[in-house]
Amino acid sequence: MEQGFQRNTSEIYIRQLSQAQVLERGALPSSSSLELERERMNALAEYLADATEKPAYSYVARGISAQHKMRELHDDAGVKSLLLEVSSQRAMASTLGALERGQFKVIDQDSKGFNVQYYPLLSDSDKPGFWGRLFGKDPAAYDEAVPYAGEFYRINIQPQAEGLKLTVQPVSDKVDSARNRRNEINQIVQIIRGYLS
Repeated sequence: MEQGFQRNTSEIYIRQLSQAQVLERGALPSSSSLELERERMNALAEYLADATEKPAYSYVARGISAQHKMRELHDDAGVKSLLLEVSSQRAMASTLGALERGQFKVIDQDSKGFNVQYYPLLSDSDKPGFWGRLFGKDPAAYDEAVPYAGEFYRINIQPQAEGLKLTVQPVSDKVDSARNRRNEINQIVQIIRGYLS
């Protein structure tokens, strides 16, 4: 168990190992049975779900690390970025999940980040009905009323001495001032931060 990205969250990992496997400190060994891991994770999830009604916390939770895995950084111009203190593989997977939950369309990705479009969906009440679709309105269109909807970004994840730095780089150059560009970047960073888990 260890501290999650968000405050007051924990992460639990289960790895099924055969007795023959030798563990090296800090190395994550390969699983000897994914099926057994899945069964044990489901059993643990059921146990913890049942225990949430009880006032006492599980004794297992006492060993959770309180070390933060994510910090918000600011440069001299006030532009935000995130410092992720996890492995590169974990940072990429968590960021991908955050992008998907934050309503970004991932166009492509490589080992250094993602090219995305901010694509907040229309609410069900705003989607075009039969007649709207008949006259060519896209039922899966993004909500143009949301700030920065439809804009494209490059999400970079670069190694630093302390961890991995997540930065946002808008693809478009149509912003009229440095202040507006800073506000746009900071808003996108906040959306990603809110969904990192």
